[in-house]
Amino acid sequence: LVFPLPNCIDCDDASWKPPLKPAKGEVVVGWAGSPTHLEDFRIVTGPLERLCRRFPHVKVAIGGSEEVYGLLSGIPEERKVFLPPVGFRDYPALLSRFDIGLVPLLDNEFNRCKSDLKGLEYSCLGIPFLASPLPSYVRLVREGENGFLCSHQRDWYGHLCRLVEKPEERKRMGVRARRLAERKMVDDVAFLW
Repeated sequence: LVFPLPNCIDCDDASWKPPLKPAKGEVVVGWAGSPTHLEDFRIVTGPLERLCRRFPHVKVAIGGSEEVYGLLSGIPEERKVFLPPVGFRDYPALLSRFDIGLVPLLDNEFNRCKSDLKGLEYSCLGIPFLASPLPSYVRLVREGENGFLCSHQRDWYGHLCRLVEKPEERKRMGVRARRLAERKMVDDVAFLW
C-alpha cells in the first residue's frame, strides 16, 4: 500500500515567523525557485508587465533563478530585483521580502504531482499568494482568505491588482494564511508517519 504523506512546516521555528514590515510605499511581488520552472513562470510574465505599468510602486523579485529573472525583460531594471540562491537556513529571509507570493504552474503530469510546499512557505511567513489551480493548491487555497487560484492571465492580473490596491486586505489575508499554515505543522501530521 502506497499513499502520499502531506507536507508540513515548522511555523514555530524563529526563521519562519512573519517579519514586521515597515510601511515602505512599495509592494514586492515575488517568486523563488529553480530553472526547472522557467516555462511555468511564463504564465505570469504578461500580467506582471501590465501590473508594473499600472502601479509605479510595484517591484518584482525573483529568487534563485537567473533564467527566470531573464523572462522579466519587459519590466524596467529599477522595478525588478534578483535574489541569488541561498542556503536552507536563509531561505525564509529571502521569501520574507515579498508582499505577495506567486506559484504559477503549467497543468502537466510533473506539476500535478507537486505538493503545496511553496504555498505553505509563503503562508507561514504571512504572505498571501496566487497559485495555479492544480490539485495540491485547490486543497490549500481558501479563495480570498489566504490566496487566490488563477486559471487565466486575467485572473493573475486582476488578483494582483486587488492585492496591490488593498494593503489592508493583503495584510488580513496574510494573517489568515499564517493561521492555516499553523494547522499543517509537523506535530499535526506526525501521526501519519
